[in-house]
Amino acid sequence: QGAGLLAARQLGRARRDLGVEFAQRTAIGPVMEIDAELAARIGSAAATDVVQIAREALSNVAKHAHASACRVALWREAESVLLEIADDGRGMNVPDLSSTGLGLTNMRTRAATLGGRLTVSRGLADRGTALRVSFPL
Repeated sequence: QGAGLLAARQLGRARRDLGVEFAQRTAIGPVMEIDAELAARIGSAAATDVVQIAREALSNVAKHAHASACRVALWREAESVLLEIADDGRGMNVPDLSSTGLGLTNMRTRAATLGGRLTVSRGLADRGTALRVSFPL
């Protein structure tokens, strides 16, 4: 129980901090949809990986996407946790998906550490990019 409360606090603080940092860099207030009950069930080590994946993804959006909207969501689907960072920017080129310069390798490694995987698809309004990490609860 204690680790869950710590993780929930860590994710709650990160939600505020990441949102503020992103808004300061981009003048876009990201929509943050974090399931608080789920956050309390994630262990503190996993919460650290979740926060770092979100931080890296938001950094990529700020640097490369030229987006006007961004959403960070954390929810449960069956026995999996889903983290998604989506934007309505210019999207990614297929060659970029294997690039290490965008931090994708680091995010994939963190997803694997969680026992999950990272996928990339279209983002908001069928534009931009959505990075989704799925891992077991």
